[in-house]
Amino acid sequence: MSSATQTTGFLSFNRRPPTIHILGTDPTIAPQLLAAYRAESFSVHYHGLPSPTPSEKDSKAFKALLKTLPDPLALGEYFAIVAFGAAATLALQVAQKPWNKLAALVAYYPSLLPSPGFKYPSGLPLVLHLAGAQQAGTGGSTRAFWYRGTEPGFAEEDLEEWDEVAAGLAWSRTLAVVRKGFGISSEFEMEDLVEQHNKREFLLLALPC
Repeated sequence: MSSATQTTGFLSFNRRPPTIHILGTDPTIAPQLLAAYRAESFSVHYHGLPSPTPSEKDSKAFKALLKTLPDPLALGEYFAIVAFGAAATLALQVAQKPWNKLAALVAYYPSLLPSPGFKYPSGLPLVLHLAGAQQAGTGGSTRAFWYRGTEPGFAEEDLEEWDEVAAGLAWSRTLAVVRKGFGISSEFEMEDLVEQHNKREFLLLALPC
């Protein structure tokens, strides 16, 4: 069995909201992003790197921090990670081995992409959101989405690279995989329905006026 949940849902005595850790490349992140996850009834915590290009020392310290994330969780509790840039790269590196209580991992435009065909622990819902210029062979246990015409940063509203349409599409996909990882819905078809709805919305918004 992997570190991920097996879509068992919450135990009857577990009444705390599910935990999402947001990982970024700066000490702070746009408050709108944290508020959006809290509005979905998640308990949200942010952890930021000192800079978008962390030193080896900072990277090592950050990975050590990530390994402690399960420690405060009680029996039956799990956590998910949504990470950006270099922080996403470090999270993907830690997740190469079974990560206790990790329910889902979503990586936005990691600075270093996984090797083609690399297989992460079985059962872990893992999704990559890649900017249009990022090229990588995928496969194995990794599911990747490319957003044509975007640059790294497209999902962060406080950055110049922010793209409203791509960010909205990625947001819906992220919610689907996180909810699946936590076992919030037993209807696996929901992800496909969300996907179809947002593809239609994406095409409509992309049409010239």
